[in-house]
Amino acid sequence: MPKKKRTGKPAPRTYDLRSYIREAKREPFPLRLDDETVLSIEAPTVDRIFDAAKLDTSDVEASLKILVGDEVFEEFIEAIGEAPSGVLNPLIKDIQAHFNLGDQGESDAS
Repeated sequence: MPKKKRTGKPAPRTYDLRSYIREAKREPFPLRLDDETVLSIEAPTVDRIFDAAKLDTSDVEASLKILVGDEVFEEFIEAIGEAPSGVLNPLIKDIQAHFNLGDQGESDAS
């Protein structure tokens, strides 16, 4: 028996922002600073991501402030300030992967 041909356009799909928000929710990124301290980095908001896009890409400190948030930025910088520079890229990569930002994979440190 021959298939019936579809006539007309399918009903338009309605997308629900609330669904996207539920799917995007992530637990904070827990960064252990020492045996007693775990820094809890909250997911950046869309507004913070927009702010990051406006930055000069060479302003690493401002980019980090947007990524980790004002609430923990000073403690974050104090913790990593004396670390070898090679810690920065894998750490940023792991934070981005945790929050599903871009197509970053996790580093070997996670």
